[in-house]
Amino acid sequence: MFNPPVPSKVVILGGGVGSLSTAIKITDDPNWRQRFSSVTVYQMGWRLGGKGASGRGEFGRIEEHGLHVWMGFYENAFRVMREIYKENGRPPGTPLAEWTDAFKKHNFIELMEQYNGTWRKWPLDLKQNDDTPGAGLGIPTLWQHVVRVIELLEEVIASSEMDSKKSWLGKLWDEIKDVLRAIGLGLGAAEGAIAGALVGRLKKHVAGMPADPADHDPKHHSEMLEMLTTLAAKQNERHAGSLDNDLVRHLYVLADFSIACVRGVISSGLIMNNTSLDALDEVDMIDWLKSHGASDTTIQSGLVRGMYDLMFAYVGGDVTKPSFGAGTFLHFAIRMSLTYRGAIFWKMQAGMGDTIFGPIYEVLKKRGVEFKYFHCVDQLHVSANGDNIESVDLNIQATLKPEYTEYDPFVTVNRLKCWPATPNYDQLVQGDALKEQNINLESFWTPWKPVAPPLTLKYGVDYDILVLGIPVGSHPYICSELIAKNSRWSDMVANVQTTRTLAMQLWLQPDLKELGWDTLSPIMDSYVQPFNTWADMSQLIVRESWPTPVKNVAYFCGTMTGGIPPKGDTDAPARETEAVKQAALAWLRKNPGYLWPKASTPDGALDWSKLTDPKNGTGEARFNSQFWRVNIDPTEQYVLSLPKTTKHRLRADNTAFDNLIITGDWTWQPMNVGCVEGTVMSGLMAANVMLGLPIDKDVVGYHRS
Repeated sequence: MFNPPVPSKVVILGGGVGSLSTAIKITDDPNWRQRFSSVTVYQMGWRLGGKGASGRGEFGRIEEHGLHVWMGFYENAFRVMREIYKENGRPPGTPLAEWTDAFKKHNFIELMEQYNGTWRKWPLDLKQNDDTPGAGLGIPTLWQHVVRVIELLEEVIASSEMDSKKSWLGKLWDEIKDVLRAIGLGLGAAEGAIAGALVGRLKKHVAGMPADPADHDPKHHSEMLEMLTTLAAKQNERHAGSLDNDLVRHLYVLADFSIACVRGVISSGLIMNNTSLDALDEVDMIDWLKSHGASDTTIQSGLVRGMYDLMFAYVGGDVTKPSFGAGTFLHFAIRMSLTYRGAIFWKMQAGMGDTIFGPIYEVLKKRGVEFKYFHCVDQLHVSANGDNIESVDLNIQATLKPEYTEYDPFVTVNRLKCWPATPNYDQLVQGDALKEQNINLESFWTPWKPVAPPLTLKYGVDYDILVLGIPVGSHPYICSELIAKNSRWSDMVANVQTTRTLAMQLWLQPDLKELGWDTLSPIMDSYVQPFNTWADMSQLIVRESWPTPVKNVAYFCGTMTGGIPPKGDTDAPARETEAVKQAALAWLRKNPGYLWPKASTPDGALDWSKLTDPKNGTGEARFNSQFWRVNIDPTEQYVLSLPKTTKHRLRADNTAFDNLIITGDWTWQPMNVGCVEGTVMSGLMAANVMLGLPIDKDVVGYHRS
C-alpha cells in the first residue's frame, strides 16, 4: 500500500518527458516541501530528454533522435509547457521568450502512396482554427466523435454546396467537384442516390438518438449498421473504375475508412457498454478494418500506411510486419484529426532540447529540484519480503573538477541556452580522456568504466518514494529482480516490445522551391522505406551558425530491423551507425528525384553538390557533413503498441511494490502509444498518486481501461 512518510524524499530515475512531468506537477505548489523534503533526478550522461533529447553539434547544428514535432491535440503537454514558459519568465526579445515563440502552427501534410506501380501525392491542407492547445478544453466522448465523423461523411460524400471555410476538407472537396465534372460523372449522379438517400438519412437517424449513449436503444445501433453497410456498398458501386483519378480515390478512401471505423465501433458495443477503445487492442488495425468492410484500396492507402509509419508500427522494425492495436490506432487517429487545437501540427522553432528540456530544467532548478548527471542506473533491488525496492545501485560515469560545485549542462548558440551533443568536457576531471577516446556516455555498450565505487541509494535513508522513468527496453538489465519477483512485471517486459528507429538530417543549399518541391512546406509520410517520413525543418536555420549557405533543412526518419545487441558487443554502435549511413546513401541514390526534381539526376539520385558541406567534399563525400543516427540503445528504442499488449502495461499506481511509482510511454496511459502527450499524461498520473489525488486529476482526455 502506498503510504509514504510526510515529508518524503523523492528519487526520480531518468530525465525523460515522463520523469520531468512528474517532477513538475509535484513541485507546482510553492509549498511543495511540506510534502516532499527533496526531489532528486538521476540521469546518465550529460543531458535530459530521453528519447526526445537533442544536442548541438558542429556549427551549432541541431542533432535530434528523430523527427520531433508536436501535434495540436497535445492538450496536457501544451498546458505544461505554457506554464513552464510563463514561470521561466525570459525577458522580452530574448530567443524563445514565450511559448508562442517556441511553437508555430503547421497545417500541411503530404501523404505518399503507390498506386498502380507509381508514386502519387496526397496533399492535405488541414485548416487551422482559433483554438489554443493546452487551454483546458474538454475532449468529446466516443459517441460525439462518431456523430462528428458522420457529419464529415456528409461533407465528403454529399454536400455539393460545401463552404470551404467551414471544413478542413473544403479545399479537397472543391478540387474533387472539378474532377467529377471533368470526368463526366456529374454531381447529381455522384451525390443524389448516395448522399440524399443514405447519408442524409443516417445523419437524421443519429440526430434523433439521445445525446447520452446510456439511453440508446440497441435497435437504433442495428439500424445504423444497416445504413452504413448499404452506404459502403453504394460507395464501391459508384467508384468502380474511377479510382485511378487521385482526387476521386482520396475521396473514396476517406469515406470508406470512416464508414469502416464507425461500423466497427458501433458493432463492438463499446458505446452501449461505455467501454474504452482499449478493448479493440486485441486485434491489428488492418485486420479490424478489413473485418468491418474496408476495401483493399483503403488498406493500402497512404492514409492507413501513413499512421503505421508515423508510429513506427512494425514488429522488430520490419516493414513487412505491420502491427498496431486497433483501439490505440483508432484513438490516436480520432484525437489527431478531430480534436486538434490551432493546427494539426506545431513545429518547434529550435531543437527539442532547446525548446522543451532547457526551459523545464531552468524552472525545476529554480524550484529546488536537484539534478545528478553522470549517474547510470545499474540495478534495482527488491526487499526480502518482496514489498519494496530496498536499494538502487548507480554507476558514476564522471566527476566534477574541484572548482565546480555543480554541472552546468548548457552551451549558448545564437543567444539561446542549448544542450551540447557531447558533455562539457572542461568541467569534468575525466573530460580530456572522454573527448580523446570519443566516449558516448549514453551508450549501453560504452567501454568506459565507472570512475568511482557504485553509489547505492537506500530506502528510508536516501528515498521514501522511488520513481522509475527509464524505458521498458532497459528493464531486463536493471529490473531483473522485479521481473523475477512479480509476474506482472515479467508479463509487461515480455509483451511490451520496442523497435529500432533511424534518422537522417540534411542541410541543403537550395530552398524548397529550388529543390523542385511544388507544394507547401510539408510534413510527409508513407514514402519509400526506410526513410519514409520527411519534414521540412528550414525554420531552424536561424538557430544554427553555418559558415556556408543553407536554405533548407530536411529531417527523415523510419524503422530499422534488429534488436538489442548483447551487452558485450562494444562494436555494435559503430557497426549499426555505419549501416544507417549506407542505408541513407542507398536511399539518396534512388529516391529524392520524385521529391526534389531540380536537385536530382535524371535517374532520381540526389545531386550531391546541393548538400551544404563546409569541408568542400566532392560527390557522395559531401554526405559526411550531414547527420545520421540509429536508436538501438534499450533507452532509445521506440515502444510499440502491438495487439494484445495494452493489457500488459502497468499503470503508475499498479507497480506491485509499495514505494515504487512508474512513468513513461511504456506504462498504461490513455494514449498507449509513443508520443509526448501520452508520456506527459503518464507523468501527471504518477504525480497524482504521489500527491494522494485521483489518478485522473487534471489529466485531460483520461479514460479508464
